[in-house]
Amino acid sequence: TDGSVPDQASPTYSSPLVLSQTMVLRARAYQSGWTESTPSSDSYTIDTLGPTIVPTISPGPNGAGWNNTPVTVSFECSDPAGVASCPAPVNVTQEGAGLLVTVQAQDALGFQSALTVTVNIDSTAPAVSLSS
Repeated sequence: TDGSVPDQASPTYSSPLVLSQTMVLRARAYQSGWTESTPSSDSYTIDTLGPTIVPTISPGPNGAGWNNTPVTVSFECSDPAGVASCPAPVNVTQEGAGLLVTVQAQDALGFQSALTVTVNIDSTAPAVSLSS
């Protein structure tokens, strides 16, 4: 469990090991009067988190965080265990400040993540009036 190639002086394990972190486990078999086995190894990833969700707003907002047209919010998901579901793009056409788009993704192990994206859309031209 320490990452080294096992030898006859290494600890002997005869019961299940509890892994609490991502690691590479190496093993080798020995028996008196026999040739030792070739070392074997396997990687184990401990994953208790849902996938990472990265949003993209298109077209991007101006410098003040506003759009003057409808937007599409797309999502890219990643997870060491694999992604089982990632949200489809969401089209936002409603005007307003602080419009919330909330989505959820799931990894191959069943862990879920949620993400909320805030969108501001103002497509109404300002009213201008003149008075004399």
